[in-house]
Amino acid sequence: MSVSVESDLESLLTRLQAGRGRIREGRRRGLVQVGQLVLRDVIGEHPVETGRSQAGWSAALSALGLTTGDGAGDAGGEGEASVIEEAEQTEVEAINFVEYEPFVEYGSRGRSGTGSVRRSLDENRSQGAEIVGKEIARAAFEGSVQL
Repeated sequence: MSVSVESDLESLLTRLQAGRGRIREGRRRGLVQVGQLVLRDVIGEHPVETGRSQAGWSAALSALGLTTGDGAGDAGGEGEASVIEEAEQTEVEAINFVEYEPFVEYGSRGRSGTGSVRRSLDENRSQGAEIVGKEIARAAFEGSVQL
C-alpha cells in the first residue's frame, strides 16, 4: 500500500492568489459586523435630550446595513459610515456630524461626558477580533478542500 501527495507550484500559486481575494472579503465582512456591534452599543447607551446625536449614530448604522428598528437614523440623521479599502488594509469609519457630539462624548466645563463611544470600542475589542478572525478563516477555506 502506498499513499502519494502531489502539488504543482503553479496550481498552488493560483489557489493562493484566489484565496487572497476571499480573505480580503472576509476581513471586510468581519469589520462591518464589528462596526455594527459597536454602533448598536453606542446608540443603546447614548443619552437622549433632542435625539439628534443618537440619530447621527443611527444613520451611520444604517449606512452599514442595519437599522435600530425605531426609524431614528432614517429621518435625516447627521451621520454616515463607510468601508475604506486600501491595498492590504480595511477600515470601517463611522462619523456623527452633530456639532455637539464631541461634548457628549468628552464633556465640557461643568458637564461630564458619557464616554459611550470609547467604552463601546473597549468593551467590544476581544469580540471584534474574534468576529474578524472567524470571517477571515471562513473566507480563506471556502471551497479550498479538493479530494
